[in-house]
Amino acid sequence: MSNRKFNVLEEAKLFNIYKELYEKILDLLKKYDEPQLIASTLLGQGFRLYKGVLNDKEFNDLIKHIVKTAKTITPLTKNTTIN
Repeated sequence: MSNRKFNVLEEAKLFNIYKELYEKILDLLKKYDEPQLIASTLLGQGFRLYKGVLNDKEFNDLIKHIVKTAKTITPLTKNTTIN
């Protein structure tokens, strides 16, 4: 995985995207109350986005990185805040 540094504008965009998706996830949870369906859909769509912008090696490296760091992922709860 790349250890690319973000500039201030990129960090602001990243925060805004994160916030918008977080709010959409909360809306979907209220509407459907199906966390696994929502998560699998988001994951699938995210992988499709990555497949469109990464070459095969980069995509495979990403998957390996996700598996390697899976233990550090914290669950999304009703009390989760956006940092």
